[in-house]
Amino acid sequence: MNVPTGAIDVMQHGAFDRIPAPTFVLELIDRHEPNAFRCSYVNPAFRALVDADGSMTSAQDCLPSSAVLLAWQYLEAAVESRTAIRFQDRLTYPGRVLELVVDPIFDRDGRAVQFIGCAQDATNTAELAAQLEFAQRHDVLTGLANRTTLHERLGEAISHTDIFGTTVGLILIDVDDFSVINDSLGHEAGDEVIVALARRVESVLRFGDLVARIGGDEFGVICHDVESREAALNVAQRMIESIAMPIAVAGTELVLHASAGVVLAEAAGDDPHRLLRDADVALLNAKRQGRNRVAGFDSEMRVEAVTRLDLEQDLHRAVQNQEFRMVYQPLVELATGEIAGFEALVRWEHPTRGTLSPIEFIPLAEQTGLIVELGEWIIVEVCNQAAQWQHSGRALRPFVTSINLSARQLAHPDLIGTVAGAIAQAGINPSSIELEITESILMHDPVLATTILHALRALGVRLAIDDFGTGHSSLGYLKQLPVHCLKIDKSFVDGLGIDPDDAAIVDAVVSMGHALGLSVTAEGIETVQQRLLLEELGCDLGQGFYFAKPQPASISGTLVARALRWVAHNQAA
Repeated sequence: MNVPTGAIDVMQHGAFDRIPAPTFVLELIDRHEPNAFRCSYVNPAFRALVDADGSMTSAQDCLPSSAVLLAWQYLEAAVESRTAIRFQDRLTYPGRVLELVVDPIFDRDGRAVQFIGCAQDATNTAELAAQLEFAQRHDVLTGLANRTTLHERLGEAISHTDIFGTTVGLILIDVDDFSVINDSLGHEAGDEVIVALARRVESVLRFGDLVARIGGDEFGVICHDVESREAALNVAQRMIESIAMPIAVAGTELVLHASAGVVLAEAAGDDPHRLLRDADVALLNAKRQGRNRVAGFDSEMRVEAVTRLDLEQDLHRAVQNQEFRMVYQPLVELATGEIAGFEALVRWEHPTRGTLSPIEFIPLAEQTGLIVELGEWIIVEVCNQAAQWQHSGRALRPFVTSINLSARQLAHPDLIGTVAGAIAQAGINPSSIELEITESILMHDPVLATTILHALRALGVRLAIDDFGTGHSSLGYLKQLPVHCLKIDKSFVDGLGIDPDDAAIVDAVVSMGHALGLSVTAEGIETVQQRLLLEELGCDLGQGFYFAKPQPASISGTLVARALRWVAHNQAA
């Protein structure tokens, strides 16, 4: 061996043995082979760090060739430039991680012939870093990948579609009505259910697929190399079926259902963000279809989603700009044909789409929460309009104006104050306002609904159950409600004179309502036959196109002023 002049002879001088820091020396074996290095020395502190059982017989064993080769990535620059470049790196041993700092030593010719390094035990630091890395990329509760990892892996999978000629499927799964578990059994039970569901979804994964928890009760699955849209739908269906198996938790057995949306990525240019959005659109479509089902994404859904997003943005603006107007449909006494009141209905005067009916925007307003602000405007507007009619002297008899309340409005803490304030500001008798709540809303949370209805009744307003007959309320529950009126759903009125069952249902509702001291109103009357049958069955009030379509307040006021009456036999005023 041709050792260069100036090299440190650590074998003859034991200075390094007394250094407390773990130290090693890398030495050039042959000046003609710049990369031919070996570990020629390790001090006792270094050996104690990496060779606890004394099995390493030489210095070379203590710093393996793989570690030396790693150093050359940095030291080659020092050899070529003849500058004192220090490098730092991390080496992994079995059960041990070391942080290294290495400095070159040059001979008289400016060549790097030896390197002296110090090591530090970084095992705990490395473990902590690994734990942090895992936490950043995984869900803490289930141990599944998280949304960040799903997004990255989805991008990688998409980039390989062109290379391997494969198709990637993305499935989003959401548990239906999961909040009921947290509300009834507590969040600890909810967490236990989520972990169980995660294991079930994992159990039906195909080899190489990835499942991630991307929300509270929402999971995402990447399916590699799916043969077709139907194949991806089948995978999703298996997962839905696995979730539907009974789960024992908190001393009870639960049966849950879930919905899933599926989308395919067939080209490398597909964007992960868009695929996640499209899968979410398909998931929402599955829920709208009745839940506990799987829906695949198609281009029509994208158009609907974009249209819906545009409408939502327009709705925010419309509430601020008050682009709404009220129309009023007469409530007619069937026995006399006289107007007994009006139902107030809202219309949206959209700047580009024209007049929109409630069915086109009320569900969206309900979902976004804008229904609360819009509902407050409607209550104030209708109360003010009722005051104008009363103060103008046009009303020859007392009549009521009814306002529909949504689920969000009924549960909002400001509802009572809003109604009381609007009535007081308008200066009207509270009994001239009737608030309508659908039977389905009442049945969603009967205890809360009953409490709120009693508070509204205390204000002096009238209360009506709308769409009665569709919510399956019990007679016992109905007796507890402080309401004044039942409104028979249009679906039963449509069949009068055609379906005997509908006549029987209407007869039963009218009889039950009168037995409880309530008035009964029939909705959706469109023919003279329907009106005559309802009058014969004893129904008190009716509304529908047979009498009049919803009209602006000016026209409705004229109808009252003229004391308009509808005569059933010839339909003349």
